[in-house]
Amino acid sequence: MSAVETSVVTAQVRQTSAAPLGLAAFALNLFLLALAYTGLLPATLAPLFVTCAIFYGAGEFVAGFFEYRIGNSYTGLVFVSFGAFWLATGSLVLLQLVNIIKFGAATGTAFGVYLIAWTIFVIYLWIGSFFVNRTAAAIFTVLMGVLLAFILGFFGIIPLQIGAWLGVVDALLAWYMSAGMILNEMTGRMLIPL
Repeated sequence: MSAVETSVVTAQVRQTSAAPLGLAAFALNLFLLALAYTGLLPATLAPLFVTCAIFYGAGEFVAGFFEYRIGNSYTGLVFVSFGAFWLATGSLVLLQLVNIIKFGAATGTAFGVYLIAWTIFVIYLWIGSFFVNRTAAAIFTVLMGVLLAFILGFFGIIPLQIGAWLGVVDALLAWYMSAGMILNEMTGRMLIPL
């Protein structure tokens, strides 16, 4: 293949965003984790979250690097960070299930402190979301509520179910944005407003 043919083939490769994948992974993991805390599912289903957190968390992590590659530093940061969050959270739950980590009576405090650190990080992602679109701003606004409610819940101030139900709502918003991005791209029109 000549240099001219190579440049023509290279020019025809369309760069596309991995954001729908990152959002779908975020939504599924948040949905499963939140659903577990609503009280609707038995605690014996925790491995369901762990498996998805590890594998789909890795998918979200990789999606972030694809976002960086096409010059989207905000979504790159969001997806690499939350991919790592799901990998870490899934690992923490797994290590507790097999009794390698034993927080005992301090489990609520441990997870509360863990979420405080993530909330500090999410504050500036939340601010940045207002420069993306209304749906991203809604996702991060509800996520702030999820994190704050879970922190208060883990410290025993409010029921954990409040954070859980907010998490279900946030997962639905993230799926909505993921669906909108992919279906709008596929149809070439604004099928789902974002």
